[in-house]
Amino acid sequence: MTTGGTDRIDVVSKRRLSRGQARAALLLAALEEDRCGRQVLPEHVLDPLGDRSETTDRPIVRHLLCRSEDRLVGYAHLTDSNGHAALHLTAMASCPAAADLLVSEAAARTANLELWAQGNDSAAGLLAKRLELTPSRELLIMIRPLPAGAGPQAPAPIRIRPFDPARDTQSWLELNSLAFAQLPDQGGWTTEDLRSRLDADWFDPGGFLVAEDPTGLVGFHWTKVDPHVRVDHHVSGEVFVLGVKPQWRGSGVAEALLSAGLKQVEDNGLTRAHLFVDTGNPRAIRFYQRAGFEVFDRDCSFQLPPG
Repeated sequence: MTTGGTDRIDVVSKRRLSRGQARAALLLAALEEDRCGRQVLPEHVLDPLGDRSETTDRPIVRHLLCRSEDRLVGYAHLTDSNGHAALHLTAMASCPAAADLLVSEAAARTANLELWAQGNDSAAGLLAKRLELTPSRELLIMIRPLPAGAGPQAPAPIRIRPFDPARDTQSWLELNSLAFAQLPDQGGWTTEDLRSRLDADWFDPGGFLVAEDPTGLVGFHWTKVDPHVRVDHHVSGEVFVLGVKPQWRGSGVAEALLSAGLKQVEDNGLTRAHLFVDTGNPRAIRFYQRAGFEVFDRDCSFQLPPG
């Protein structure tokens, strides 16, 4: 796709990126991150940007490159899985037309396109405002400063300890499925899903806590510290996932787990914590507000009409 004007702008589609193209796309994302104060492309997009192996169980991936003369001014990552396409993009603030062209190119390729905007001030977020799009899903990013102070202790007979993969894997998967029965993205984790996170560079065994009573696991809190992820221009510890067995909700177990996890983040030398929570989960939002978290930004998805 090409547009006229003073500068010629082209959008090309690639199944794979060269190392130079991948570096340029990552640099573009880093520049936008500096402007917005937080990551504008999700981890699953950034990680395989330069080299993605093609297997039958993975979505079809297209890399869209938007160039003005000899400069890369926009990049988009388009995935298509069984007819459902998701688009993540980054673009130079000085070239808003790049975001429009990337979306137009993606929409022309699929009849069911979902645009994700990582933050209100990201290129995708600003585009959604210009087009007056209504979000189909919203994730709040909530933050709070550390230290969090002395928190509640686990009620008897609960004991909080680190996760042990040798003894806890199956029990944890069953508890995770139970705790997040209404959220299949989280509750549907398999052994392979868990293992991939345990093998990630950011994984810290001390940050994965479980709560147990004499019958077994009743809750867990997994924190994540990724030095490459910033929130409000600072490296921040993430409340990655926190879940409690339904019959233990309201007992103080969740509060004790949250407090223990935040203390672990603080012990890593960090001065703030953050989390993501769906706006469709008001109970969780109130829980985190009571714990001192405040809304900082939001990630939104928008269903786009065919191009």
